Amino acid sequence: MRPQQTTLDPPQVEARRYRRFKLALPVHMKFVSGATGQEIETISENISVGGVLVRSTVLIPQHTAVTLVVDVHGEKALRPVHVVGEGQVARVEKVEAGAAFLIAVECNAPLGER
Repeated sequence: MRPQQTTLDPPQVEARRYRRFKLALPVHMKFVSGATGQEIETISENISVGGVLVRSTVLIPQHTAVTLVVDVHGEKALRPVHVVGEGQVARVEKVEAGAAFLIAVECNAPLGER
């Protein structure tokens, strides 16, 4: 009797459309909740050309349309660069410690400078 051969599947790697950069930058977000517009200040966890992951104490529901402005400051920059985007909340995760959420925003078009 021959031993049964088994094959090991390679680990599943999530395909990313854009490279992500771990950057903690201020992010100003606007969205509509109910009948009122809201604006909040958050901090990015990571950023790509196609979106941003932010840490926020305010819950923004999944599929909510948002506009965002990321303020990029450099040591040698004469002025801050404002990177803008529009999109929707793709994913929301509750952070275990504290009253915070990780909110993933997928942009409709690549982020660009204002």
